Amino acid sequence: MKKTSIIRSIVVPALFAVYLYLLVKAILFKFGPIEGKFLLHQFLYHLENPGSMLNRLSVSSNFIPFKQISSDVRSLHNLGLFQLNNFTGNIYIFIPFGIFVPVLYGEKNVSLEKVFFLSFLLSLMLESSQAILSIGTFDVDDLLLNSSGGMIGFGIYSLFGRRTSDGLVSAKQES
Repeated sequence: MKKTSIIRSIVVPALFAVYLYLLVKAILFKFGPIEGKFLLHQFLYHLENPGSMLNRLSVSSNFIPFKQISSDVRSLHNLGLFQLNNFTGNIYIFIPFGIFVPVLYGEKNVSLEKVFFLSFLLSLMLESSQAILSIGTFDVDDLLLNSSGGMIGFGIYSLFGRRTSDGLVSAKQES
């Protein structure tokens, strides 16, 4: 098997799997331990008591687009490090996703709209998991910021990467 074929078929998907693992670990578990018993308990509890999850959603979730973003922007001069990291972190953490999508699926099969949709869908799954498992809060602004990060990643790929004849991504060469 050619070296480029191995990279394309094994290394890139392996890196993507590691990225997804780190993404889940960061968003759902804040880099803490993954406790399977606790997660199963949370899931079963909410399955048996859907009212508790609905109550939690109504009390601690944000379903109003740009509510948290505009609050952060308005108080930018007073913005704490956590809020700034949360704001920028939601964008930065999805930039690799926007780069991986065209690399894995081929740039001809991917558009900015598709990357937005896939970023939004992945983010929705993660945000919903936080709500279902009571390990975080659902925030529609996180969906917007994460999706923006995916689109920025796609933009970076579009500007600096291209597919070569052997299927690898390389920097665009000056002509």
